[in-house]
Amino acid sequence: MWLWAIIVLGAALRLAAIPLVHNHGLISDEREYLFLATRLHEGGPFVDSNGEFSVRSPLFPALLALIPHFPEQGLGFPLVAECVAGTLAILLVYLIALSVWKRAWPALVAAGAAALHPGMVVYSTLLLTEMPFVVLMLIFLLLMSRLIARLRLSDSLVLGAVAGVAVLTRAVFLGPFSAMLGFLWMQLRSTGKATSTCLAALAVCLLVLSPWVIRNYQVHHEIVPVSSFSGSSLLMGNNPFTHGSTKFDPGYDAWRREQLRAHGISDEASEYVRTTAEGRIAVEYMAAHPWNTSLLMLEKAYVFWFYPLSHQQFNVPLKAAMMGADVLLYLGAAAGFVAAWHLRKRLGLLLVPLAAFTLLHIVLHAEARYRVPVVPLICVMFGGVTEAWRERLSVLEDPRSLRRALVLAGAIVAIYGLTGGLFFLGKL
Repeated sequence: MWLWAIIVLGAALRLAAIPLVHNHGLISDEREYLFLATRLHEGGPFVDSNGEFSVRSPLFPALLALIPHFPEQGLGFPLVAECVAGTLAILLVYLIALSVWKRAWPALVAAGAAALHPGMVVYSTLLLTEMPFVVLMLIFLLLMSRLIARLRLSDSLVLGAVAGVAVLTRAVFLGPFSAMLGFLWMQLRSTGKATSTCLAALAVCLLVLSPWVIRNYQVHHEIVPVSSFSGSSLLMGNNPFTHGSTKFDPGYDAWRREQLRAHGISDEASEYVRTTAEGRIAVEYMAAHPWNTSLLMLEKAYVFWFYPLSHQQFNVPLKAAMMGADVLLYLGAAAGFVAAWHLRKRLGLLLVPLAAFTLLHIVLHAEARYRVPVVPLICVMFGGVTEAWRERLSVLEDPRSLRRALVLAGAIVAIYGLTGGLFFLGKL
């Protein structure tokens, strides 16, 4: 009963948030996905408004294009579908938390955190890939938990299929998928079937990706697994003018064009040639400036983990609410992690994708919204706050556990103190 009450509350919050989130119209990425979907619906090619063929992953705009009478009927149906995906994420968080904590109360607390978190609510009402991707990633993790518990070939095949669909939704999942396959192999190595299970999942994933890979080869005459954007993203996050995100100091565009010309790339170069060259320029910059690169990695980690999850840059109350929710979420997750230190092998299901997403975005470029896929995992960790409460006496009596708790809590409060200061000074 409690679970369904949480799910109904989460669904109601998401539906009620639609007019509030869209009171200033669509954001730029939403307009871009609608542009692509409209073009596909009218029988045109997959080419975005910038003339690029393979920057965005194809599945989300393709699904929008399949809606009957799109876009004449309006955006009501796809917006409600996003809310449904956001509500489904609450149920999946509950199921994953149940598999991790093995008790109902931590799972209910995790589901409640996912239902109420402002970032999860807001991104369940935007026409973006975030929430469909979150659902696919959570299904992937749930299947992996099931596969570890009972090794079956059919489950590994389904796991690979879900991974392939997730990659076609957001190409960034290629990195975490690789890390999770390594984690799966470690978990199954004692069974003697680790290699065959991982290869089966990988083969199905590649099979799902193959039509898009073939299409990209026909367009670019090169192997582009999903997106051509990786080189551009690497340069955006590693250059003399960046702060790790999409905000640059004056002069970036002129510097980028100069660097491209120095590499023999003209303004008329193809998308693949240009983005590949941008990746090389970024690598050269990183090799020549290791200290600046290290500082940028720290800055990108800060952007990824602590910037407010707001889609509206100048909405001060919303940004403040996002920050407050994150402080509570992180503190609760830290308490759960300390209380469950003896379960850290089981928590690998959460820690491995958390590390993979973080590493990926401190190497490439980072934005706050790239954190959306890891918020449900933090919610699962937050569910462990009930374990911390249940074990509070033993934690207080154990100097090592108490030290871990104080260090984590102190770091979170200190970082958010800095974030709050920058926020109110207008630096965020």
